[in-house]
Amino acid sequence: MAETHTLKTHIAYIIDASSSMQEFKNDVIKVVDNQTAFLASLPDKDHEVRISVYVFSDAHSVKCLISDTDVLRMPSIAGMYEPEGWTALLDATGLAIEDLKELPTKYGDHSFLLFVFTDGRENRSRRYSGHSMAQLLGSLGPEWTPAGLVPNVNGKILMGRYGFANGNITIWNPNSSTGVEEAGEQMKTAIGTYMVSRASGQVGTRTLFSTAPDAVNAKAIQDAGLQPLKPGTYDLIPVGRLKEGQGVLNRDKVRVWEIVDFLKLNGLPFVLGRNYYLLRKKERIQGDKQLAILERATNKVFVGPEVRAMIGLSDKTQSVAADHNKDYAIFVQSKSNNRHLFNGDQILVLK
Repeated sequence: MAETHTLKTHIAYIIDASSSMQEFKNDVIKVVDNQTAFLASLPDKDHEVRISVYVFSDAHSVKCLISDTDVLRMPSIAGMYEPEGWTALLDATGLAIEDLKELPTKYGDHSFLLFVFTDGRENRSRRYSGHSMAQLLGSLGPEWTPAGLVPNVNGKILMGRYGFANGNITIWNPNSSTGVEEAGEQMKTAIGTYMVSRASGQVGTRTLFSTAPDAVNAKAIQDAGLQPLKPGTYDLIPVGRLKEGQGVLNRDKVRVWEIVDFLKLNGLPFVLGRNYYLLRKKERIQGDKQLAILERATNKVFVGPEVRAMIGLSDKTQSVAADHNKDYAIFVQSKSNNRHLFNGDQILVLK
């Protein structure tokens, strides 16, 4: 009898091989080889992992170096990876998807995980446009997880326009001597989490990467052109423990402040749109709400539409997770007077 429930995960690395990647050549080879070793070391030997490697530069230089090979038989890409030319990212992504879609999936529980890794932006594709790529990705089933590693916030915005889920796009630092290595660790962490999820029955994900430290950091803030608010134009007020009789009970029977009462206690009026609460759990955020970033060490505050793009939010209502970030915190604009504030939080009030 055929083993129809055997887990089979097909992983494709789609790697920028344009001229600007020449300085990272040895690091890229090391990262891909290390990924292979990591996957081969995973304890679940009943979970079959197969790897493909694609590279892209000019449109005529989009290549498949390794096609759907058992991870235990994967060769090194040393001698195969030679950066030169431009950046036909979309054509390479399209080719990888086309090839993987031709694999037989009648038997087994198949899933497809793609990592597109680039230090720049699309500038050379001929077969695919941003629109046609978005259509292609939108047509894929839940067993597909296309992910992107890009060098800056603008790259993240573009990948979102190409149809990549915001939670599957992360930012790496091409200006760091350890940037490629750190990107490899991000992929390794994401793969580890993904494989655990696969074992529990999940086939794909739209939240492969964290949306906090990798997206909200000093470089991302600088790249986005955000400037800190001037001192004296805002207040940051810690939310203290409530005394008996203060506040209200929320649905979890926890006593919390309502924002209007907390401001009144602190001698401040409630002005609609001027108050921002700490994002402390995953929640849906309306498209018309502004966000703010607090730099914890300095209490500097950054506000602007760029903040939404940094954490992968469009101008539509979307969910975002409050991932741990020891250096920065996200605050969300409140448009109600009964927003709950928790002990230990802070509230940001714009004057």
